[in-house]
Amino acid sequence: MLGLIVFYTGCVYYNTFFNAEKYFAEAQEIELKDDGRPQASAIQKYNKAIKKCGIVLTEYKDTKYADDALFMLARSLYYIGRNYTQSIEKFEDLIKFYPESEFIADAKIYIARANYKFRRKELAYDLLLDFLQQEEYKEHHPKALQQIADYHLQDKEYVEADFYLNQIIEKFPKSDEYDNAFFLKGRARHEAGNYEQSNEVFLALQKSSVPRNLKFDARYYIALNYLLLGEFELARKYSNKLLKDEYRESSISKIQLVKARSLAKTGESDDAIQLFESIILDNRRSKLAAEAAFYLGEHYFEDLHNYEEAIINYNKVKSEYPQSEHIKKAVSRSAVASQIIQYNNPNSDLAAEDLVLQQFKLAEFYIEALALPDSALKVYDHIIAQKNEFELRLDTLKLELKTIQSRVDSVSKCENLFDIAVIMRYGDAETADSLLQVDQHFVSDDSLNISQQVLKDSTKIVQLNDNDSLVTYNKEIIDSLDITKATIVDSLAIAELVIADSIDNTQINVSDSTDFAQNFDLDDLALNDIIALDSLTFHEEKNNLQIYKTNLLAEYNTLNQQIERTELAIKKYGEEFIPFAKFIKLWLYKTVLNDSIKTMELAADLENNYPENKYTYATSLFIKGQPVEVTTPAEKKQLAEYQKAFDLLEKDTTAAIAHLDSIASNPDHKFYLKANYCIGHIEYLMLNDSTAAKPYFDNVLAFEGSNEYKTEVNKLYTGENFKTLTRLPYLDQMEKAAKDKEQKELDKTEEETNGEVPKEDQGKEQEQKKSSKSKENLKGKSITADDLEPVKEEQVEHIPLPEKTESKSEDILHTEIENAKEEPADSTATIEEEIESESEQEDKGSKVSDPELETEEEPADSTAADKKKKSNNSEDEEETDTSSENQQPSGNVEN
Repeated sequence: MLGLIVFYTGCVYYNTFFNAEKYFAEAQEIELKDDGRPQASAIQKYNKAIKKCGIVLTEYKDTKYADDALFMLARSLYYIGRNYTQSIEKFEDLIKFYPESEFIADAKIYIARANYKFRRKELAYDLLLDFLQQEEYKEHHPKALQQIADYHLQDKEYVEADFYLNQIIEKFPKSDEYDNAFFLKGRARHEAGNYEQSNEVFLALQKSSVPRNLKFDARYYIALNYLLLGEFELARKYSNKLLKDEYRESSISKIQLVKARSLAKTGESDDAIQLFESIILDNRRSKLAAEAAFYLGEHYFEDLHNYEEAIINYNKVKSEYPQSEHIKKAVSRSAVASQIIQYNNPNSDLAAEDLVLQQFKLAEFYIEALALPDSALKVYDHIIAQKNEFELRLDTLKLELKTIQSRVDSVSKCENLFDIAVIMRYGDAETADSLLQVDQHFVSDDSLNISQQVLKDSTKIVQLNDNDSLVTYNKEIIDSLDITKATIVDSLAIAELVIADSIDNTQINVSDSTDFAQNFDLDDLALNDIIALDSLTFHEEKNNLQIYKTNLLAEYNTLNQQIERTELAIKKYGEEFIPFAKFIKLWLYKTVLNDSIKTMELAADLENNYPENKYTYATSLFIKGQPVEVTTPAEKKQLAEYQKAFDLLEKDTTAAIAHLDSIASNPDHKFYLKANYCIGHIEYLMLNDSTAAKPYFDNVLAFEGSNEYKTEVNKLYTGENFKTLTRLPYLDQMEKAAKDKEQKELDKTEEETNGEVPKEDQGKEQEQKKSSKSKENLKGKSITADDLEPVKEEQVEHIPLPEKTESKSEDILHTEIENAKEEPADSTATIEEEIESESEQEDKGSKVSDPELETEEEPADSTAADKKKKSNNSEDEEETDTSSENQQPSGNVEN
């Protein structure tokens, strides 16, 4: 029997340790994020390994696997990367309590590595160098040498890195680090810019017996070196072959990037662009996506000279990966591209605001990166002068528009001439005379309407005389065949004689169309010539005239749009761009150039020409040495009004609504839209009054343009009817959870005093007190500033939701409404359990374990009681006393 017990116990602790090893190995296989941190899935597995190791160290601390468990626990803490001090403590425990362990040497190296991660670089170097002096650890010296070399590589100290790598190659040719030392030597020379020497190392490595993954990594650097050496064809061929052989999915995209850059330089632009865009799409929000966006921008800039597309892709660099090493260069290149567009392509479709922002970026780059304030001042002066250029452009566009309008008027008169000819040929002379009178009193501004009205009237006349004109019409067709072609006057040619040629973007000819509008004379000869046309030619020329008019109208609309954009740009220059440029100039003169005269001149300029502008107010504060606020006194007052209403929300909802209502009734108020949304939100979602919410939601929907508040209202309200329930289910859940939490607190108090009180003995007064307090808690938790902001995709949920409810999304307000009828039956209970768990942790006042140290998943049918019991058991297993120096190491991991 005793043997069975021993055998069973051994199996248990071995299985526990085996599971820890499995979790640790799986975590090691998961690639790191771009910032060098572990993925969430890896952290979860490390935490499971820590838990299993903790069990071994707590319940089986005298077994042969105890030092293995402690070493694995310490490494798991190190790789999680959140508490290096704690991992160092565990490694030191291993050295102290298990001095004969086979992991002592590795533990010493890990202590140095943890200190380096903890930004104690000098201590880390000292520990590693001291380790190299200890002969008893000589077989582990290659690990220490490689670690030192890697740190020098990170610090871009390539000579020092090369020295320690050569130590491995020369002294430890049979070590596991030997092959990797060769690889690191090649990488060090690559990073130092010695691409030919780097390839010599990597090509030699291809001929030796090294692991497959190391050979593939070396081949990647060979292709990259060829690219950087300008051997684009070799780089393309090498990367193309590597893509066929590479077996690691995670390495494909970076090889594709080398290929795309090679294609861009060998003239295969379409293939290169397609590959760049594919890399960005497949690696969104990553370092590699930012790098691909940068080099795609470079391709558009350097090779294709498509500066608009270059700017678009340069701007993607920061949005894809804010820590990208290419951001600074992308900003400067984008600014240069905008300058080129501004000077060489004034009719570019790129918005004026985007162009100016790029120029501001260029000036900022001159100040911060290059320390060239004079160059920045020139850029700001150019921005200020651009308003005049836009005003001249506006005058030119308006003149062009007037020319087009005149031509449209002339064409309309020609159309009217054809209508008269139709009636004279197939209608009655009396109607034709009346139309002639209308045409002679033609007013250019109303030409389009008159022409349409005449055509409408003439159509009616033709219809009235249908019985008579049809015979005449047929007769005229037969007669017209004998008319000599030489006498035919092309009406379109006539129009072209008096109408100027199509508009030239740079030269405007107004005189022809103007003279036509003033001097056009309807004589009988021209009208007779049109009447004399044969029917086929007649209808063909009239159709040509209509096509010509359609083209003119399209050009007219295009000019109108350009005028609107230019007027908007001029407005922004006056309100935003010029005042801001002058404010920054003032800042430069005062803080960098120490020119007080220029400073005061700019301050006076802003005060005189932009007295109500926010940058003028900021200037006055800056001159006085006060904290700068980029706002106006009026906006500051409006912000205070809005903030006052928000401050009242949790204290007095009625008073808060009253303050918000005064803002919501003033369309000129800066927070007009937000106040309407907030009141509607409170009335509908918090106070359950859709009637009161309706007018405020109507105001939001009536607001011009698209905005986030309108988007949120559309989720709840169509403009006529509310889409869903008048009370959201999550409010009921919160109220129920609050009541249950109050009940839990009451039960605990009773147990600590006189024992548990039966539910039937609790008085009505006590129940009412609980209910009242619960509602107060609900009110305080529901109506907050965060609740009144439009819900965004990344917004943190307001209440804890059931872990296994897959239908929930992060947008609570939306999903709770859409899925109200699909709510799981036990969802409220799940929320209660989570709130109870939080309450227990707060009431205990004890240390709370790191939330990342998760337990293993419970079966789907586990009850809340089972989970609670297992959680308590886990806490009991991990709680140990580490205050004594001679105490054996435990599996307890503090937060």
